[in-house]
Amino acid sequence: MQAERGDTIQISVSGDSGGHWWLTFLGSHWELAEEENIGHKGVCQVIIPPEIAWRLLTQGITIEEARPQIEIKGKTTLGEPIFLARAVMV
Repeated sequence: MQAERGDTIQISVSGDSGGHWWLTFLGSHWELAEEENIGHKGVCQVIIPPEIAWRLLTQGITIEEARPQIEIKGKTTLGEPIFLARAVMV
């Protein structure tokens, strides 16, 4: 994945139970925020339906099943790692 300092990925889970998060590359690491930082440049947007988001993050769906249902706009190479993301929900 090739990112430049200030590159920002917007991750959106659509629907009433969804939300928006921004991942910004700061040169040596990525920072997650719940609000957009106007000073950074949005280079990629990942849009995930809510029924796919929880299944993807908990390994309840395969990458192959999820891929056609997730929209990645812009610099797609920065959005592709979403398919490897995992979460623990309590």
